[in-house]
Amino acid sequence: MVDIAKRYGMSREDIARSSRLPVSVVEGYFRGKREIYFPELSSICQTLGTDVLWITSKNYQSSRLAYRGVSEAAKKSAEGIEHAISLVLDLFQKSSRPRVEPIGESIDDAKLLLMEVDKRAGEFREQFHTIQSLFECHQINLLGVSEQTFDGFMLALGKYCFIVADKSRPTVRLTFTLLHEFAHFVFDIDKPIPVDENLFALSRRVFSEKIGQESRAEFIANKFAQCYLVPVREAAAWLKTKHPERQAGEYAHEHKISPEVTVNAYLDAARMSGKRLDYLQTLDEAKRWAGNYAGDESIREFVQNASKSLSESLNHQCHDYGDEQWQLVSSVFGANATCH
Repeated sequence: MVDIAKRYGMSREDIARSSRLPVSVVEGYFRGKREIYFPELSSICQTLGTDVLWITSKNYQSSRLAYRGVSEAAKKSAEGIEHAISLVLDLFQKSSRPRVEPIGESIDDAKLLLMEVDKRAGEFREQFHTIQSLFECHQINLLGVSEQTFDGFMLALGKYCFIVADKSRPTVRLTFTLLHEFAHFVFDIDKPIPVDENLFALSRRVFSEKIGQESRAEFIANKFAQCYLVPVREAAAWLKTKHPERQAGEYAHEHKISPEVTVNAYLDAARMSGKRLDYLQTLDEAKRWAGNYAGDESIREFVQNASKSLSESLNHQCHDYGDEQWQLVSSVFGANATCH
């Protein structure tokens, strides 16, 4: 329970207040020195958004998904998905985390950090030419959900990794989300990582001269996605042309990605050369040249097929769960709700 409290940013006093229990009782459970009394433990678990049966089961594994600073709607939705996944965890494949040279924790200069991320994104791009191959090779469980208040999140439970993404988002945004969450899988699997509500909005404000620890993980994940789609050397070459905004727009059209991504790459290259450009003005110009940038629909098809595979795996196991549990699982995975 200690790790769950940290993910929510709740103190023991906060938990005691919400659970209507003395702080000493909460302390007893947290230290493992209080004999379990179901009403007390149930109240604490309800406050923490978890389930008594799950947290006391031998299969319990804590995730690092953080809910601090997340909207109530996104939090509620992600909690339900996390709980459903935890109930059926052992039915899915264990993920294979790649061995990657770590990025120095002491690096806080944005330009240096960007170059380190670009190097690693380039290594993945050279070895894995498609997002599909990135996910399949590393055996990541991919779940597409619809009409959520978040773009996606990475959920790591022991050796299992799930990447959850809103498949109803525009394809260019879905593409970026998959790469962003993959970066969390590579670099942050042992860290508390929040639900990502709006990655494109984040990409516009995360760059500064110095990157603090509080924004480091999101900076790296965003720049990994960006550099996988637009290498730094490519964006830097646009600076040497007469109409770099046109280059950014045409690249977006040709590669079926968002002009927001190509413009961010171009602005990063400009900053590295000492230039400062207006984001919105540059984006408007790039969009003129991008034309139709709806994205690569094979990405959405990939998410749908991966989700369907997870659902079909569950349909053969549905009789192992109670009605209430199966209702939650089926609502999240789209499995056969009439199993019972």
